Amino acid sequence: MAMFGNFILRFIMITIGFMFAIVAAGMFIGFGFYNEILTTGPLLDSWEEEFFGLLSLGVGFASIALIGAYATGVAAILIALAEMMRWQGLIANLVLGGFCAAILSLGSGNSDVSDGAFIVALSAGFIGGFVYWLIAGRNAGNWLGPIDVEPSKS
Repeated sequence: MAMFGNFILRFIMITIGFMFAIVAAGMFIGFGFYNEILTTGPLLDSWEEEFFGLLSLGVGFASIALIGAYATGVAAILIALAEMMRWQGLIANLVLGGFCAAILSLGSGNSDVSDGAFIVALSAGFIGGFVYWLIAGRNAGNWLGPIDVEPSKS
């Protein structure tokens, strides 16, 4: 019964961690959009900068919705794998976040994915993996209990 309670608490932490990871990745994409407008466009007035800032915030929220919709299945498989294998390290979570982003960007059916768009997608995946590790990934597999290791009979 205690293991079921631990599983429910872990599931809640995984869900919260995944939601914050999606928000971080979406806001990174929105910030990249805003930064691209400011660096490539002509000098803007203050009201134009505020307008594009709000526009990039909207792009960030749209990115959150799209990332959440597309990444849930792939991320659920990768999170379950990390939980069962007890991968608690930062590097493992960064790699899994980048792998999830690579699968989504390359598996989108769009063969015209530019190098820049792929790098932005990978960066958003790494940021999402980092945020997930901060909230939930550091304790992956702890709810399963201690690992039973049999002593060698040599």
